[in-house]
Amino acid sequence: MFSWIICLIFFLFELFLRSATGTYATEIMGAYSLTKNGFSVFVGIYFISFGFMQIPAGLLVDRYGVKKLLLLSAFCSVLGTFLLAVSDQFYLALMARFIIGFSSSFIFLCLLMTIKHHFPKRFRGFFMGFSQSFGALGPLIAGAPLAQSQASWQHVMLICSLLALILFILFFFTDFLKPQIKKRQKTINPMKYVSIFMYSGSVYVALPMLSFFWGTLFFQDKGLSKELAAFLISFCWIGLAVGCPLLGKISDSIGQKKPVFLLASSLGIIASFLIVFAPAMPLLLGSLCFLLGIACSGQSLGFTYLADHAPEGHSGYLFGINNTGITTFDFIFPPLAGLVITRYGNFQLGLVIMPLLFLFSFLCAWLFVPSEKKAEAFKTRVM
Repeated sequence: MFSWIICLIFFLFELFLRSATGTYATEIMGAYSLTKNGFSVFVGIYFISFGFMQIPAGLLVDRYGVKKLLLLSAFCSVLGTFLLAVSDQFYLALMARFIIGFSSSFIFLCLLMTIKHHFPKRFRGFFMGFSQSFGALGPLIAGAPLAQSQASWQHVMLICSLLALILFILFFFTDFLKPQIKKRQKTINPMKYVSIFMYSGSVYVALPMLSFFWGTLFFQDKGLSKELAAFLISFCWIGLAVGCPLLGKISDSIGQKKPVFLLASSLGIIASFLIVFAPAMPLLLGSLCFLLGIACSGQSLGFTYLADHAPEGHSGYLFGINNTGITTFDFIFPPLAGLVITRYGNFQLGLVIMPLLFLFSFLCAWLFVPSEKKAEAFKTRVM
């Protein structure tokens, strides 16, 4: 249990680091004399290293185990945050952000593997969902509470470097279970799991599409104030925080994930369609954003499904591919919606892609995701 708790804290810590630069955007731009484009490069280089490392990180976790990768991750986090705190040149700051992104690429996969190794199968859905909900506190802390702290960003990074060092020491003295693999399959065809990858990406993408890209502007276009629009969009994250453990608990209780996949997609189709076409009624829109967040939490069940049915010795690899799939959907579809919005000057026309993507996720789960019994039979054949 202790090993899961410190992994959970590290996951929250890394998500805090991911989001903190946004809070200090003005200060960082001033410190390095950056334009908005330059700041975009500063933020984006984190996601370059994070995204490209997902599949290699999964392979490394499978090969070397959780503890070694957590030690590497924590060490890189110490190095990256300290370098960012003391750097007076932009290229050093870029290097620091790249190292922090590299560090973050391991933690979520290590957290999932820790849950798989330390908890019975019947509890995995809940604990994986709860872990994602707890991690969401990181960006929350990096928002208004950090902005109101009056601390400089260099000071915050130095404190983070110290915290990362403490976590490194805790990881060094903590035992992590690494079950002996009786028979490891030498190769694995990830295409056998492509329906899960596609489901996870398509069921989740509406959340960043609204939260990071177009939600606030869309609600303003409906006639709401900027402050009210941002407040209503925050209910998407509250829904995600509630939905991840809730859907995990439901799937654990009934012993099946496919019906819950379909439930999440159906809820997403309805909620996203109404968000796009409903009138500007704040109570209605806030409720719909909350329901959409619950629907998007269906992606957490994709990881639970892979944890339950991946061949021995390949869970980390499949987790990494699934995370890459989610990132790919987030990279493609929000800008695509933006192109439509810009070309036709119509938010509804651009954002109607949300219910279509939820429909796609429903079809993926209904037609292509094997039932629990069939998935176990397949797992047995490939072992």
